[in-house]
Amino acid sequence: MTSRAARATRPSLREAIRDLALRFAVQIIEVARHAPLVDVVEESRPSGALDRPRRAEPSRATDTLESHIEQLCSLAEQPRSDATRYAMGAITLELKTHPGRYGRDAVTAAATAMREDAPGLYRFSYVAERWTADEVAQFLRPRDGRRLQWSHLVAVARIASRSVRRRFIRRAMREGLSIRELEREIDVAGVRRHR
Repeated sequence: MTSRAARATRPSLREAIRDLALRFAVQIIEVARHAPLVDVVEESRPSGALDRPRRAEPSRATDTLESHIEQLCSLAEQPRSDATRYAMGAITLELKTHPGRYGRDAVTAAATAMREDAPGLYRFSYVAERWTADEVAQFLRPRDGRRLQWSHLVAVARIASRSVRRRFIRRAMREGLSIRELEREIDVAGVRRHR
């Protein structure tokens, strides 16, 4: 087989492997979904959660674990940007907040299908849970030659209190704190953080 022919078959092989992983992940979730489950009571959203919806409710036809995994895979293939991270976080948030609909291990199944790590998807979801896409864009917009990075938002998003989150965002922007400096300040302050 020539190298040109080999290159021509690689995308189809890659797609076949991804499709196989996707089907396997969906099967795992379907089995988990039909297993006896303890009643899950959805708690009210944590303080600081946004009142307005992040995206329109999808129709039931496209509101499946498989469709969300396909969306995540499509986003993962794009160059990483703050917008793609946020979109991945919003989808991950949907999966993790509805275990009755998608299964308890939906995020893990999605990460496996995408060949990503589940903790990374959860970090994206922390940001989507705390702020709208517009708010994130404002935080990440350069000001006075300083710009927050996505990692700053991940660190601050894990803080339970909305007012404390605001305080750390303002301080990081005003003082131009690096992510390490911000993490250290959060640790020194001893604020409650979600794991």
